[in-house]
Amino acid sequence: MKHRKQPTHSPEPWDAEGTTILYATPDEADAMTMIEIRANVTESGWDTVAFIEAIWPGAKVNARLIAASPRLLDALLNIRRLAGKSGDHEACPFALLDLIGDEALAAISHATERKTRP
Repeated sequence: MKHRKQPTHSPEPWDAEGTTILYATPDEADAMTMIEIRANVTESGWDTVAFIEAIWPGAKVNARLIAASPRLLDALLNIRRLAGKSGDHEACPFALLDLIGDEALAAISHATERKTRP
């Protein structure tokens, strides 16, 4: 099977904590409050990756999910790596399942900012 080159994205951390005002036209009546999704893309600091209009229901949650996407991708790649060890005779399948579960729960917790275990 031919392997594709993994596309690169801006590395972590990303955040969705800032808001800004954008204008569709020079008229102030056209102002829109936007949630800014940023990535620490340069040595000198943060850069904008995307904007989401803040008035929509769920906009903050959606912005947080987009900002968590690099970590979610890393978690999925790590889960794939761990699952690939399932045929290894030295690997304990139950330990691998625990590691996979822990990786998934940590990624979900990061994306939702919720505790996933009591």
